[in-house]
Amino acid sequence: DDVLVALLANTGQAVTNTLFQDNFDNASNGSVASPSTALYNIGGETTAYTALDYVYNAGGTVKLAKDGYGGYMLTTSLDVQAGTVRVEVDAIGYDGDERVFSIAIGGASHSFSCSDDRASEPYIFDHVVQDFEVPAGVVQVAVSTPTSKRIVLDNLLVTQEVTESTDKHEFTVEMQSSQTVQELTP
Repeated sequence: DDVLVALLANTGQAVTNTLFQDNFDNASNGSVASPSTALYNIGGETTAYTALDYVYNAGGTVKLAKDGYGGYMLTTSLDVQAGTVRVEVDAIGYDGDERVFSIAIGGASHSFSCSDDRASEPYIFDHVVQDFEVPAGVVQVAVSTPTSKRIVLDNLLVTQEVTESTDKHEFTVEMQSSQTVQELTP
């Protein structure tokens, strides 16, 4: 039998990359006078966010904002491919009127109103998920609250599903039926 050898391209497979995550378990108390001094443990490294304003440690979670001030968190720069970036966070409002917050990447921003059920122990958080379409490059994720609208956050996660492909090729061997050909026939 003759053997046919084919060279096929490797098309790759979808992989979800974690771009940023913080469960706030390692949040420091920071300073009430200057909350932006708070440090967080991200991926085993103690790293400051690019910006933190009125963000307070709340025992494994963080509280954004206070009376008269809004809260603001801006992640470090994240390298992304063109496509969809997903932001997930657990959120709960501080009381019936204080439960509004926003998630933004670049000029795209989405507002949310979470529950305010802090009467239960442990707290029952809303799991918020938002997708953003982004070009390839560097982005930062911002989470913010309006003035005096306090919320509590936990488990911030930023991911992107990408197709990992390589220039490697795969060889396949398929058995074919015998043929007779003339000498030097392609």
